[in-house]
Amino acid sequence: RPRRARRAWRAETEAHRHEGRRPRHCARALRPLFDGGREFCNVLQKILQDRKVHYIISELQRRMNHQEESIPRKVIICEGQTDEIILQAIARKLDKKVTIVVANGKYNVPSVFDAVKGKNDKSEILLVVDSNGEEDETRKMITDDMGSEGYELAVINNSIEDWFMPEVTDFSKMKLIYVIDSILETMDWDSLKENQQSFADVVEFLEK
Repeated sequence: RPRRARRAWRAETEAHRHEGRRPRHCARALRPLFDGGREFCNVLQKILQDRKVHYIISELQRRMNHQEESIPRKVIICEGQTDEIILQAIARKLDKKVTIVVANGKYNVPSVFDAVKGKNDKSEILLVVDSNGEEDETRKMITDDMGSEGYELAVINNSIEDWFMPEVTDFSKMKLIYVIDSILETMDWDSLKENQQSFADVVEFLEK
């Protein structure tokens, strides 16, 4: 660049810098960037207006919303698979949605509760545990370990099969599982709730 041109270029730069304006040669250098940015926006707009792309975006949004909605609001934590099947049958009979989690024993209930609460601290949780005839001791064991907040508790006096005695006397667990839906169809729910507080607790939790 000739010396006179360089002096003019420096003078223009200093003058524009003093006035707080961008020099013309800078504007010329940046113009391709702005033009390229506008071109990119135009291309992006055309892509987003494409029907297939619009469908894909809408479908992704729908799936994200579904995942948020599928986070269980009501959760029952029980001891075993027999409990799970019977509780699911009760929920179906009442036409209520609930997620049932098997803890594989009452002593695992606190850790399972912590895991469920960690996934969704807004979940309403009911603990359903057997007591083998030691209802008060079982209730104290749970509350001593977990406190008394953040969950509801239904302590079965012995085992969950007792809810359907004497009709299911000598039934194997497999047979009870097989006939549970028909039993729930014919039994007297009001009488059972009156005689079995744990059953009443489960029904109340599901219906509220």
